[in-house]
Amino acid sequence: MLFAEAGHFPRSVFVLNAVFAFIVYAGGRWLLQALRPTVQHLMGADEAALNPDTLPADARPTLIVGAGDLGEVTLRLLRDASVRRHRVIGFVDDGPEKRGVTIHGYSVLGRLSDLSMLIAKHHIREVIVAIATPPPPLMQQIVHACAGAGVKPRVAPAMGNLLTGAVHATSLRELALEDLLGRDPVTLDHTRVEANIRGRCVLVTGAGGSIGSELVRHIAQYGPAHLVLMDNGESALFEIDRELATLAPGVRCTPIVGDVRDPETVDRVFRQTRPQRVFHAAAYKHVPLMESHPVEAVRNNVRGTLLVAQAAERYQAESFLMISTDKAVRPTNVMGASKRCAELAVANMPRQQTTFVAVRFGNVLGSNGSVIPVFQKQIAAGGPITVTHPEIERYFMTIPEAVGLVLQASTVGKPGDVFVLDMGKPVRIIDLARNLIVMAGLLPDRDIAIEFTGLRPGEKMFEELVAYGEELQESGIPRLRVLRHVNGVQRNDALWRDIEDLVHAADGHDDEATREKLWSVVHANDPDVDVSQVLPPPSSATSARPAATVSTS
Repeated sequence: MLFAEAGHFPRSVFVLNAVFAFIVYAGGRWLLQALRPTVQHLMGADEAALNPDTLPADARPTLIVGAGDLGEVTLRLLRDASVRRHRVIGFVDDGPEKRGVTIHGYSVLGRLSDLSMLIAKHHIREVIVAIATPPPPLMQQIVHACAGAGVKPRVAPAMGNLLTGAVHATSLRELALEDLLGRDPVTLDHTRVEANIRGRCVLVTGAGGSIGSELVRHIAQYGPAHLVLMDNGESALFEIDRELATLAPGVRCTPIVGDVRDPETVDRVFRQTRPQRVFHAAAYKHVPLMESHPVEAVRNNVRGTLLVAQAAERYQAESFLMISTDKAVRPTNVMGASKRCAELAVANMPRQQTTFVAVRFGNVLGSNGSVIPVFQKQIAAGGPITVTHPEIERYFMTIPEAVGLVLQASTVGKPGDVFVLDMGKPVRIIDLARNLIVMAGLLPDRDIAIEFTGLRPGEKMFEELVAYGEELQESGIPRLRVLRHVNGVQRNDALWRDIEDLVHAADGHDDEATREKLWSVVHANDPDVDVSQVLPPPSSATSARPAATVSTS
């Protein structure tokens, strides 16, 4: 019109027309996206109402805790899933800079303190924690808010896995108890561990147990020439052997059903396989049972350890590592005392061809027969949860932490060393029980009762990590500490005579004599242990017997 002189429009009209056209077309689209979340929540609508063809009817209303990078990637993961099972309502974040922020059309609806209210208001059925390293108090706040509404929180995969596309929407995992412990994972020096394992014959006793089986899984990944699995439980051994056939098909594995208490069996295994690395995980560990069966505790934990250690020396294995327990420190029960005697025996083995070391564990989360599975069964049955004492405390570690400790210690151990993991602060068992209840979407004392039953025979209120005559030193590996004897490890012929007498008493199936000799050995080497608190008073029939064996030093 301008060039044809068909009208008398100012030329500015055409510039203004372009500007207004851009505002109408582009601005309208922007306004729609900006107002969409507000209109959605004011009208009570959600993604399914606005996009009825995109979500199935059973999609779960979901809140994402954390509006950072991990939260944004988690949202895209849920929206791009081939089967969309989540109807995202919005985000929750405590960051002041996140207030009023909209991410891909989804608003930050409030702070963590508003979580309970938001769950009720929007009928939330799933809460996803998308925070890289949430501190324990924050995780406990989330868990308690969800428990009040009967919602189980889930955890988003790590950012690295999300970005590589190695996961999908079903990779969201249930909250684990270790998420509430708040410790950084053990970092393995894989190069050193691999150099210690690759191309060697490795024997693991107790290979079917919780620690033994996880140890076997890790060792198989480092390319041993031959992996020998020894256990006296055929079912557990069968399962781990079958699992290894899939997990590490290129590794030669030999399962052996055998008892470490049988000298002929132990000698045959060493003679036929000639292991270079020995990990001794076979042991009895249940405190109340061993308190009633001191003979079996000594035969398995002391005699079995000695037989395997002596075979390792006889057949010139390069290293022998024994798995011990924090209950061996100033023991108050038969199980702990038997493991203390085994530690002393290993520390006093000849230091020639074989390096003998021990690793001291705290309680392992999720191991067979541990407190966690017991509590979980009690919760599943509707309660009550039984706790021995409201103030009892224990150190806890995860199975991966325990196995990482073993593998690291096997690379740096010197003869007689005892290693422990920096396990942080001890945890009250009552707090552990309450966390398990709320993780199940229930409330303590309302949905599940907690009852106190009293301390069991031999049970300690608090566990320790350092025994008599030991001092804590750095090992050169983060979070791994080494306990060395103040005066060094020296050959102790009196100890060997005492252990021989102890094993002889156990082989005679004499519970009373075995118990007395056990505490005699412990007291002789740890004078600070008060054996009067753990030995029953002498009966009238035995009061004339000399008590010298109890106080021998």
